Amino acid sequence: MRDDAPIPSRTATTPPPDAPDASRHAGCDGPTSAPTSLPGSSGPADAPSPTAPATPATPTEPPMPPTLFAPSPLRSERADDLRFRPLLFAYLDDLHRIRAHLPTLAGTGDAVAVARCAHRLAGTAGAYGYPEIGEAAHALELTLVAGEVHAAWGSIDALIVLLDRALAGAPHLCTGAAA
Repeated sequence: MRDDAPIPSRTATTPPPDAPDASRHAGCDGPTSAPTSLPGSSGPADAPSPTAPATPATPTEPPMPPTLFAPSPLRSERADDLRFRPLLFAYLDDLHRIRAHLPTLAGTGDAVAVARCAHRLAGTAGAYGYPEIGEAAHALELTLVAGEVHAAWGSIDALIVLLDRALAGAPHLCTGAAA
């Protein structure tokens, strides 16, 4: 398989018409960036022409069985700091936008754009009390930078699960209850 092929993801969907704007609003690159040039790939010269039909990528592993129980909510380590809560609410809004757009971005196959999005999360998540998200995003970024594009789909799914857990843990901010 080629290194610039779409990143297989069980969560990828067809991009909506406003995908480039939504992507940039989420702090990620647009889904229609230039072909990637990762280490170990032959670079943009080997990229398919814009008029060539895309070949769908197939995952190398069987689909995961459905989850029987919802994952536990992820609570920010900074949730008890009342002065920090307005910033945390704004960050959770950003996480919601990133979570909504990450599957579409991954489905485009633009490894550089996914790596930029992961880099942003890796750099900010710990400051907002979500070190698990930061570590998962950093692992995804390293996987992509190493040129292991086809191995990245598992890291993308793991990051999406953590984002879902963080968003599920947000209601405790309104009530002050522990999640």
